[in-house]
Amino acid sequence: VDEEMRQELAELKLCVDKDKGGKAKANAKKKKGSKRGKKKKKEKDLTADRTLESLCQELVQQRLLKQAKNVRMQDFSGDYNYLGTTLRQNDIEPMPSMLDVRQVISLYAVLPLGVKVILST
Repeated sequence: VDEEMRQELAELKLCVDKDKGGKAKANAKKKKGSKRGKKKKKEKDLTADRTLESLCQELVQQRLLKQAKNVRMQDFSGDYNYLGTTLRQNDIEPMPSMLDVRQVISLYAVLPLGVKVILST
């Protein structure tokens, strides 16, 4: 993957360099001819007629996105990591246990969703 990304980056740099070269010559000709103010063109939305679902589906087909698996909170079952406490005292960060993962997901993902519901009522 890293090699493919480097190759893609090199190709993009070549395209940008070509665009800069062509624009520099065109800008030089324009400066000689007239000194009018530049008008910015509005960029056209190429996906205006497509839904978000169809765009995501296309990205999944091109393997740019991976479809997320459905996981329930009950799947993250486990005990407290007692060895982790001892390791942290010795400045070693242990791998999180399933209980740790469940607590973090509950705290940072599930509870904020509920707070919006509570505040809006």
